[in-house]
Amino acid sequence: MSKVYLLRIENDEEVYFKIGWTSRKIETRVRELETGNPLDIQIRQVFETRHAVALESALHRMYA
Repeated sequence: MSKVYLLRIENDEEVYFKIGWTSRKIETRVRELETGNPLDIQIRQVFETRHAVALESALHRMYA
């Protein structure tokens, strides 16, 4: 089952959020994003679903 995730990424001045999906372990995806990235990345929420693409799209529409 795929996972939709919400990540919190922050530096000294700003906080960003990333919404995405993966069919792998979320920790694997976070390690990929941390490669070459000096910012702190925190997993805020993970949803396991069979409808990851649709859920990710809906969350982007709601929070963009």
